[in-house]
Amino acid sequence: MLAQNLQDHCRAMREATQDMKWGEHLVFSLRTKMFAIFGISDDPVTLSFKCEPEIYHHLIHHPHFIPAPYLARMFWVKCTLDGQIPEAELKEHLSDAYRAILAKLSKKAQRELTS
Repeated sequence: MLAQNLQDHCRAMREATQDMKWGEHLVFSLRTKMFAIFGISDDPVTLSFKCEPEIYHHLIHHPHFIPAPYLARMFWVKCTLDGQIPEAELKEHLSDAYRAILAKLSKKAQRELTS
């Protein structure tokens, strides 16, 4: 249920798209730039998401987050959706991930998405 709620949160973000990559990974993107990855075949489901550098450095010292394999150099973290992290906190991290990607888009694209 937690994974479904978080996926619904991602789907509600303006122009967020989803697709399956690398076999069993549900990926959410904004204009082709990924901001969240759900490892849906993992048990329990895992979540990786983009962070700003200062948030990344804070989260990797938290016991429930690790640097995301293959993506850590781009400031991604990974966690297990086992109920240890509150849903509201994870939703806020996902919103932050979306905004981090939005900030990297062109000014024109940013205006289109925020107007």
